[in-house]
Amino acid sequence: MVASDGGIANRHPRGAGTFPRVLGKYVRDDKWLTLPEAIRKMTSAPAARLRLEGRGRLQPGAIADVVLFNPTSIVDRSTFSDPAVLPVGVEKVFVGGELVWDPSTSLGTGGGKPTAVRPGKVLMSGHAPAESDAGPYRIVPNWGTLPAGLQFGEVPGMTIDAAGRVLAFTRAEPPVIEFDAAGKFLKAWGEKMFVWPHGIRVDRNGFLWITDGRARSGIGQQVFKFTRDGQLVMTLGTKGVSGDGPDTFNSPTDVAVAANGDIFVSDGHVNSRIVKFNKDGVFIKAWGKRGDRPGEFNVPHTIFFDSRGRLLVGDRSNRRIQIFDQDGTFLDQWTQFGSPSGIFIAPDDALYVVDYNDKMALFVGSARDGSIRARSEQVLAEGVAVDAQGAIYVGETVTGHLGDTITGHTVKKLIHK
Repeated sequence: MVASDGGIANRHPRGAGTFPRVLGKYVRDDKWLTLPEAIRKMTSAPAARLRLEGRGRLQPGAIADVVLFNPTSIVDRSTFSDPAVLPVGVEKVFVGGELVWDPSTSLGTGGGKPTAVRPGKVLMSGHAPAESDAGPYRIVPNWGTLPAGLQFGEVPGMTIDAAGRVLAFTRAEPPVIEFDAAGKFLKAWGEKMFVWPHGIRVDRNGFLWITDGRARSGIGQQVFKFTRDGQLVMTLGTKGVSGDGPDTFNSPTDVAVAANGDIFVSDGHVNSRIVKFNKDGVFIKAWGKRGDRPGEFNVPHTIFFDSRGRLLVGDRSNRRIQIFDQDGTFLDQWTQFGSPSGIFIAPDDALYVVDYNDKMALFVGSARDGSIRARSEQVLAEGVAVDAQGAIYVGETVTGHLGDTITGHTVKKLIHK
């Protein structure tokens, strides 16, 4: 979710420039987000977080304030020395059907100025989860405490090995942090090996798979296979090179390994495809393109096999899970799990899905029929893993508060009440 607590009156540049900065810098210039994803994070996602039903979406019956902007020219001009300077590239803004940003006042600058009309109102100032939001789970206090000198960054990936060791993949150094089930720190490793840590999985044979989602200084944009003692045994992708060929990725997000050893990579934040390799890392095929039809993707973010060998793909920005056979044939899709960032499927097909963008919840259901058995709104998680006892471990990337609970840049363990 993109939002700001800065204001023009308290002399902070993000008061006037948060959203133009996202659209100009992070979408157009740096290409960290797609335009549809950024818009959703600034509209329907915060509306859902504040439980404002029927708001933030352009659809019949909904209430949506409208901003018209030029994506090629929008620029945030606010600074700490002049935090009130307004952006360029916003052409018209309507709130409640009334014009509140007047482009005729731009005087040739390509910008505009607010009008005197103030039709907006405060709909909700925050959300403190009620007891019912927790579902049947409770958070284990102070689980996963780090020793002095270490800290978590964003934690997009979680996994568990056969010995019950819990691995968190974090955007800090060192990025791989291991705990036992009680939360005791065991070790940390991987320093300076990855540019942008993303996915982490332990496969059925005990190998550890890691995805590095960006390129910098000649490294990154690769998928790595390690033994559990840290020996590198396979690398997919071309080091430091972005692309959409058989030997390149552009922001790979996750890995799933089939029973026969075939390797599937979701690729990912920039590309919109699933890439299949044989057990030796030889390219077999790729499928998918940017779009919202069956077999198309908009940020295929997380993948996992069910007991039948079907591949479930968390198609995050399309707010659905798509289901495929191992040749890429579309089988079904489910939309009841929101905007999936992380998926875990237990041997009995218990399905765990985390969504921090849309429904802002942890779902527990079934991979057999897509039913939902439980929902918990205590976490804003991106990564999820579950141990043999049914304890749930999540990694969070979004900083903030849910009531008195701090979210983001941390790991959490949930157990049954």
